[in-house]
Amino acid sequence: MRQDEKAIFKFNSGHGALLCSKCRVIIKTGKDFTEEEIMAIKGKIDMPPQYCNKCKNKLCQEEDLTTTSTK
Repeated sequence: MRQDEKAIFKFNSGHGALLCSKCRVIIKTGKDFTEEEIMAIKGKIDMPPQYCNKCKNKLCQEEDLTTTSTK
């Protein structure tokens, strides 16, 4: 997995946050992390990119356009 294909975690004053892999907006803070996210922030596993709803919708629209234009 390439570096740009991973979930992005940042710390601010000791508090962890999961960021959108495209626009870098905070998606989730540490108190709401799943076990998988906790393991990823500790570097024990790699997580795929995570996206906010806005970027997720945009990516889906782009994928739909690509799919329809190749038919």
